[in-house]
Parts: sequence; C-alpha cells; structure tokens
Amino acid sequence: MWERTVEARDELSFQLWLGRIQRDMTPEERELWGITLSEVGLALQTTGKVSGAEAVRAAVRERIDGQRVREVLVAGGTLRWARLERERQRLVEIVRFNEDEVLSSELDEAGRQLRYRFNDILVQLERVLRDQSDIERRLRPYLPPGTQFADTDRLPTPAGLPVEF
Repeated sequence: MWERTVEARDELSFQLWLGRIQRDMTPEERELWGITLSEVGLALQTTGKVSGAEAVRAAVRERIDGQRVREVLVAGGTLRWARLERERQRLVEIVRFNEDEVLSSELDEAGRQLRYRFNDILVQLERVLRDQSDIERRLRPYLPPGTQFADTDRLPTPAGLPVEF
C-alpha cells in the first residue's frame, strides 16, 4: 500500500482514491495521513503563495499527485517535525533568557506572575517535545533504517515536497 501512487488530479479523483486506500489503513495510519495533508497545506500557506481553503486543498493535491504514499507520509511528517523543532528552539531560547530572572524573583505579585508565565512556557515546551517524539514514532516504519531526526537536512523527502518551502 505504501508504494501506491497518489491520484489527486482533481478533488473527485482524490476522494475516490482516498476512499480506496483508507480501507487498507489502520486508524493510526489514517490519522497520520490527515496530519500529513495538514502539514503540507500549512507549509504551502506559510510561503504566501496560496491562501483560502480551496486554493490550499488544490495546491496540496497538486504537490502530492503522482507521489508514492510513503513519500508523502515522510514529507508531511518531516515538515511537522521541522516545524516543531523550530518551535522547540524558540521556547528553549525564551527559557534560557528568562530563567535567571525567574529563579531570583521575589515572591510578590509580579514575581508570581513571572513564574506563572514561565511555567506556561515550560508546559508548551513539554508538549512540543511530546509531539516530536510522537511523530518520530509514527514515521519510523516508513523511514530508512538509521535515519536520525536531529538533522532534518538528512531526512528523505521526495522532489516537490521539500522540508522547507
């Protein structure tokens, strides 16, 4: 199933193809497919080249039409991992910049507010790390053995679906 070619010339052909292939997918695989399509759409939107729901769906179909299912899953998962990595780096930077001030702040109202906001950042960081681990686990069966996520430039992505748009 993972070597099948995506048929997405138009919305009708894509929906018919999707109905056939999803019968062979587990619920987790269907969820990963949904994540993949969302990430490809988000990446296309952030380029500023497309906007609006219908235009994004059409652009996603254009990008994945003719690709193998495995390639699309890997590309979408890689896009998700890379987006989460950028968010993780941003949150770590905020933590490092503010940790000394938070630890040395008084326990007055302003200090409590600062610690509350800092804890919120730590919760966000924990969520990002959990989401990264989750996508790594989900993608592992579709990647070549030994693929590491620390270097997104080394992750395999098919032509037309780069990690960075």
